[in-house]
Amino acid sequence: MNFFIVIFCVIAGAYGEGQSPSIRNYSCPGISPMPNMEVPMLNGTFYGCEESATNFPDLSCTSLVLVPNGPNGWSSIFSGFSKKTGYLESYTAACTVNEEKHIKVTYNSLVETTFILNLWILYTDYKSVVYWSCDPNDPESIPKLWMLAKDHSQCSNYKERFETLKQQLGLNITTKPVNQNNCY
Repeated sequence: MNFFIVIFCVIAGAYGEGQSPSIRNYSCPGISPMPNMEVPMLNGTFYGCEESATNFPDLSCTSLVLVPNGPNGWSSIFSGFSKKTGYLESYTAACTVNEEKHIKVTYNSLVETTFILNLWILYTDYKSVVYWSCDPNDPESIPKLWMLAKDHSQCSNYKERFETLKQQLGLNITTKPVNQNNCY
């Protein structure tokens, strides 16, 4: 998942270069992550329910496996089928949570460059999770938002809570459902 987010940011950045400045200028709202999240309790396989409409690459059948590797982090695997090629894409990463509950995601890569992404978990009941990414130091950073659930057939049950959370936090980010049809 983490590598996916990095790849997504790189592609989104390239996509943004072709957009007008009025479309590209975003700002990161001062949103705090969920303060009482227990890292070891957030584990297992989660399936994509909703994602930012500007997400790249465009994947279906997405899943994220989180395995706690201590009290402050996870090892993760993100995978999904590319809608463009039809091939399975899979990325591994190490995730570290600091005292402020910011998550630093370091992608494992076969290339020499290490990709790092910062995420914030906004909500979890440990059966579903909402997280987002935005770079407050980059005025052209496009905020991204995701919702995942342990049971992909329950995504619709979390949709209202997801929309309410977006509204409460003032996140004006268009999202779309993740295609999970014929995946399992």
